[in-house]
Amino acid sequence: MSRRDNILSLFDASGFGLEIGPSYNPLLPKADGYRVETLDYADQATLQRKYDRDPTVDTSRIEPVDFVSDGRPMRDVIGKVAAYDFILASHVIEHTPDMLGFLQDCETLLKPDGVLVLAVPDKRCCFDVFQRLTSTGEVLDAHDVGRRRPGLGSVFDAAAYGAKKDGAPGWPLGSDGDRRLSRPVAEAWHVARHAHESPRYTDVHVWRFVPSSFALIVHDLHEIGEIGLRLVDLRPTDEFFAVLSTTGDGLGWTRQDMIEASFREHAHDYVLATERTQEKRWAGEREALTQAVEDMRHEADRLKLELDIAREEVAALRTSTSWRLTRPLRALRERISS
Repeated sequence: MSRRDNILSLFDASGFGLEIGPSYNPLLPKADGYRVETLDYADQATLQRKYDRDPTVDTSRIEPVDFVSDGRPMRDVIGKVAAYDFILASHVIEHTPDMLGFLQDCETLLKPDGVLVLAVPDKRCCFDVFQRLTSTGEVLDAHDVGRRRPGLGSVFDAAAYGAKKDGAPGWPLGSDGDRRLSRPVAEAWHVARHAHESPRYTDVHVWRFVPSSFALIVHDLHEIGEIGLRLVDLRPTDEFFAVLSTTGDGLGWTRQDMIEASFREHAHDYVLATERTQEKRWAGEREALTQAVEDMRHEADRLKLELDIAREEVAALRTSTSWRLTRPLRALRERISS
């Protein structure tokens, strides 16, 4: 099943919906008959100009954008309430400076029985791998100060902890390979400071999750009354898909379950990496020991050959005429020495 099919299996896409941030790759293209409106950071013409020289992008797939975000809350940009049967956002929520505000806006825009469908990167499978997990408290802090762009610390962390595995920014969960930081910390500080001082918006991953830690944050925000949305479906892959609704009963996990699971998931990648490092070290040691044994075997074979040659020479000497003639002298020497 393709990624798109996986997402479409999560909800009924026949209703009226909103796709957030489709850019050049809409999951629900209007051209295919989906009844959707779109919200993006730029209009169609700007997106087409941006990707015009990128050979990997088919700019003909960039569709008209209905609403262009301008820093205001989405509900103010769109100007509707309870309008959509579904909202779809793929790899969007981790970029939002105010995650709680984003969820609240989605809840306002959805019909009472509507669903919010998210595709979210698993930090174990991308350049966020060395970063720590986001906590509910951090989400609350960002909302409390009304954050509208990533802070200096978020940009610095993205630059200083950004990593690649065998040169790639993303990889399958549990895959082998060497993870390496992308830049020195001094360079990361220069990047972060320049971005912080610039009036231009700097886009980074502000939040990092594994599936259970995301479930925990949604649970906490619901329990303390900040959102009416609850998580009703969660499907982990190399990314994970989440469905939220105000009418669902949740996943039936306790908060303790989610905390314990998030620790296990977060540690999983590090345990695998440590095991592989140990396996490589052991493999090197085994190879060295195998070579040492092989060298000793060759040396033993060489000594055995020399011993066989010596034995043959002794045997030949003992059967020679000179050996027989000198036998009395050897016997006399043995009596004298004894």
